[in-house]
Amino acid sequence: MQLALNELYIHNQMDCDTSIFNIRVTHKYIKFIPADSLEYIDLIQDSTLLLFDYPLDRKLTKAGTYFRDSTVEGCVLNFQWTCVPIDKELPDVPYEVLAEIYLPEEDPELAQYDGADFDNCITLLVDEAFKLTGNFDTLDHTENMTSGGELFLSLAPKWTPSGTIRMEDDGTTPTSTVNLRGVKVHVRHWFEIRESITDINGNFNVGHTFRKQVNYSIKWERNDFEIRHKRIGQAYFNGPEQKSAWNLNISSGYSRLYAIIHRAAHRYYYEARENSEAPPRKNEQLGRMTIGAFDWDDVSLSGQCWMVRKTLNLPEIKIFRQDRNCQQIYATTIHELAHASHWNLVDHTDYYYFEGSPSSYVVHETFAVGISYAITRLEYPLHRGKSYTNPDYSNIVMDLIDNPSMEGPSSSTPLNIGWHIYQGDSVEGYTIKQVQDAIIGEKTLYGWRDNLKEDTNNATENHVDEVFDHYW
Repeated sequence: MQLALNELYIHNQMDCDTSIFNIRVTHKYIKFIPADSLEYIDLIQDSTLLLFDYPLDRKLTKAGTYFRDSTVEGCVLNFQWTCVPIDKELPDVPYEVLAEIYLPEEDPELAQYDGADFDNCITLLVDEAFKLTGNFDTLDHTENMTSGGELFLSLAPKWTPSGTIRMEDDGTTPTSTVNLRGVKVHVRHWFEIRESITDINGNFNVGHTFRKQVNYSIKWERNDFEIRHKRIGQAYFNGPEQKSAWNLNISSGYSRLYAIIHRAAHRYYYEARENSEAPPRKNEQLGRMTIGAFDWDDVSLSGQCWMVRKTLNLPEIKIFRQDRNCQQIYATTIHELAHASHWNLVDHTDYYYFEGSPSSYVVHETFAVGISYAITRLEYPLHRGKSYTNPDYSNIVMDLIDNPSMEGPSSSTPLNIGWHIYQGDSVEGYTIKQVQDAIIGEKTLYGWRDNLKEDTNNATENHVDEVFDHYW
């Protein structure tokens, strides 16, 4: 940067007071090297760090959905790259300083010149530095021609990156296009980085102006959950490098799977969820929920939930079989997150061992089936749940909730008179919160039933025993 400033000064190419520049180290480009899950948890506690799973000093030459450093082996967590102000206090996690940087665009001493004539001089300095290092891109500028026919480049006007993120939803008939809300979008030009979250209409705007092309990308994470490519790689959508709005419509591949999982997790954590308890939020002991997306279409399982990973010691959910439609994958994600929510409501050490139940898994699987049914219907109103052949996955919660006014696949098929396994049950009107509160601290199926009858007032409670007895 100092060489660039000297060149501009010597050749009288900068029409401003160059003494205003105070070239010094303002930022550090660093690579965090977490040794284990505990150090990774410490790292993500700082929500002001904009972390990337891939190096920032490399140009992205093709689209991709994850990056794995070739030197990282096995189940070790990936490195994390970022650029931070020189005086920022960092987590106690090993890191390597890759470069000390002067970023005039981020220099607090120059903030007062934003929009002023001196702002052009900042751009000239940055451009000269790019030329000296072989990184100058003429596409960032506007070609002009003098009256004598000589071609020259002029500074392009500033612009604000924005756009809309959507996906094709084949879980409805016919297939529809839905807005993706709560998506974390990164906009980056080298080490100048901004972040935005899409609104309810799928729109984002970074609120910061650039002169040059930017790299758009989606990092599939929020404060309380992160989506991974299988178990290790952070899930991304590496978008285009361009100088215009980014309007994305996701329709296939891993990105489709990430998008569906995001919609379900975002609903369960941050939107209406029938007053049910959210899954565990990020904390200093467990970190945040990790949701692994797998393209294993030939497995019988559709999902799994392990609240403590055997290898990485992080809460983990796995979603398989991306060959299913959006509604099915959405419901599976809610089901697995419901296990995590249930785990958060009871004694953690006993969650997988319900002694005294007719089946070792019936209580928590039945609870997850019911939560998935109720919350998925908020997104897909005609969602009918699923009739399982495995008795551990009973439809008890559905039969406690549904009533003749709730539609099945059409208005001619009310849910309470024969849509689920138990045909024509006489119970209706219980809420998810009532069902959830009755399960707190309870390990047995019939203890759960008795709590429900004792702690709630429902006109059909005399028939609750019939529902439970039908399944067990």
